Amino acid sequence: MRSTGAISSAQLRELEADIRSELARIERSLARDAQEEALLADSSSLRVASGTASDGGLTVTLTGRVHARHAELTEALRRIEDGRYGVCGHCGEGIAYGRLLVVPEATNCLECR
Repeated sequence: MRSTGAISSAQLRELEADIRSELARIERSLARDAQEEALLADSSSLRVASGTASDGGLTVTLTGRVHARHAELTEALRRIEDGRYGVCGHCGEGIAYGRLLVVPEATNCLECR
């Protein structure tokens, strides 16, 4: 027998606060990264000219993942606003509160993931 996994309004408020906090942290991190990138822009031509190895590929990959997570969390907030949050997009059952604590952007229950 499947549990509906319905979350209470208090749990929903807690999850929303956690999502907003994580979004703010990500936005601060992205802003810091953009500032550092601007500061290093001039010195990057010197590194390339001197043949110094760069971690540019890793940075691009990590930055892409951070942007993707930001988009996923932003979409989770939209689902909260329109009442779809915590409902599996596949089977329509509730997503367990414990799953949402770990993966607040989850769109599917454990059985359907």
